[in-house]
Amino acid sequence: MGQTIKIASVEVTEGNKKDGSPWKKYTVVGEDDSKLSTFDSKASSLSGGDTIEADIEVKGKFTNIVSFKLLSKGIAKPETRPEPKPEPMTPDKWADKDRITRRSIERQKSADIAFEYFKDRDFPTREVMEVAELIYQWISGDAQPTATPRATKSSPPEEHTFPPLKDVGALFNRGAEYGISSKDIMEVVSKNTGQTITKPQDIKNYDIAWALVATQFAETIRATQEAN
Repeated sequence: MGQTIKIASVEVTEGNKKDGSPWKKYTVVGEDDSKLSTFDSKASSLSGGDTIEADIEVKGKFTNIVSFKLLSKGIAKPETRPEPKPEPMTPDKWADKDRITRRSIERQKSADIAFEYFKDRDFPTREVMEVAELIYQWISGDAQPTATPRATKSSPPEEHTFPPLKDVGALFNRGAEYGISSKDIMEVVSKNTGQTITKPQDIKNYDIAWALVATQFAETIRATQEAN
């Protein structure tokens, strides 16, 4: 009586005999992980899920199929593959991840500063975003912005629209008009840009610096303007 084998898969090995004629060996893999070999070409019709009854013989470490008959055709069980392991993080990958995170934070901070500064000023969103981009470039160190916000026809009266600043002295003088010291200005710029500001010369863009200061001291500036 033959052995009943539930086939998981069939593997084919090809080669040539010494006389050059081809040969094919079929290795039948059972669902119990058993392996049985045959050179019978009829095994080419077998596939995973089939059930056969086979007469077998054992020769050393090999188990051969002497003959077989198909009992039923079936559907092979899907091959189970182990979950791929995630690639380990390298110093370069950590650096890229940190750079992306920092860029996202800097852009969000720049947008917050710009919209806070212009929230009581009738500027188009597009122009506010241009200012946000300039702030981002300055914070990130990607570039030194030179542009300043452009007033539009719908801008508030001139006393509420600050003209461009020419130098750090003009920046400090403007702050003094609202009771804001040069020390306060340097601290605000340092805190919001992540740069070390210890002397006036460390401030490179005066209009962006004022935008940061005006955001921090918005209530003080508004109260002074209303009083005047």
